[in-house]
Amino acid sequence: IAVSVALTYFNSSSTKMLFSLFDLLNEAAATGTPILLNWYHDEEDDTIYEFGQELREDFVHLTFLGHAVQG
Repeated sequence: IAVSVALTYFNSSSTKMLFSLFDLLNEAAATGTPILLNWYHDEEDDTIYEFGQELREDFVHLTFLGHAVQG
């Protein structure tokens, strides 16, 4: 399974939703389903980049690939 996420904005509600989704994906990955998370962020947006790094640390069973995109 490959999941691609490209955010331009997020808030506390969307953060909760994303954590719920990634938690489900992480559980599936822990049981043997390979899951790739493509995290796209504007190369100048440190907030979304850092949020992606936090996700990488929190959901260790996902294969995480960060992609910087020119804005």
